[in-house]
Amino acid sequence: MASSGGLFINNNVSFIGDFSLNLGVQTAFFAEVMVAIIAIETTIDRGWSHLWLEMDSTLLLQAFKTSSLVLGLYII
Repeated sequence: MASSGGLFINNNVSFIGDFSLNLGVQTAFFAEVMVAIIAIETTIDRGWSHLWLEMDSTLLLQAFKTSSLVLGLYII
């Protein structure tokens, strides 16, 4: 079972929002990708102009640096 979540804080380190997702049976990489996608979508939806995304997934950082992102057997 996998889940993802994140916190949003502003430049004054004040809490401004959060999210959590139950992803069912998924890989850890899928959960990392989903947390990044949701964070980016939330930032856009709320009209925020800056996002500092902190993660500990080297694989996800490498995926963001390439022109394609591999999820399981699917290439997006």
